[in-house]
Amino acid sequence: MSTPVHVGPVSIDAPQPQPAGTPLGGRPRLLAAAVLFSCTSLTGAGLLFLVQPMVAKLVLPLFGGSPSVWNTSNLFFQISLLAGYVLTHLSIRRFGVRRQSLLQVGPGPAPAARPADRDPWSA
Repeated sequence: MSTPVHVGPVSIDAPQPQPAGTPLGGRPRLLAAAVLFSCTSLTGAGLLFLVQPMVAKLVLPLFGGSPSVWNTSNLFFQISLLAGYVLTHLSIRRFGVRRQSLLQVGPGPAPAARPADRDPWSA
């Protein structure tokens, strides 16, 4: 594992060198989790930036078609993304990883529970 290195009055644990070809210190589960996290983040960001212009083009004629509608729609998506990052950060610090994941996954089926016969554009 590690051997203590004495530097003045401070003792530091120096890591032992890993054999060549072992990613992340020979921890395949850690590597798999890092790859999964990276793929998930990339997919989420890609979907957000694909959906954002489609929704903006959809609401553009409904609100007059001016450039300010486009700008406001883009601003809404960026603020929503930032708010999601802040919520995730605070909920992990407050609840821990396990309870935070339940908080994120729990409301997922809520949109599917909406009645299908209702027009989404009517009040």
